Amino acid sequence: MKTDARLVRQVLDLGPLERAELIEVLQASFDEAGDAAMEAAWGHEAESRLDAYAAGSLRAVRAADVFGKIVG
Repeated sequence: MKTDARLVRQVLDLGPLERAELIEVLQASFDEAGDAAMEAAWGHEAESRLDAYAAGSLRAVRAADVFGKIVG
């Protein structure tokens, strides 16, 4: 998709508050479009992991170990 140069100029001519409001509207449009699909994907992933754990093919990891790797 090619961005319309006129549109970009119009947006850049807006004041800081107006640009911030536009950013919020645009961000919300991404959130709304992807929420249902993302929730379904994570639901499927959670069920898969729970099934794998119950079948013994996935082991549990202590939270302290996980966070220890993240924090360092």
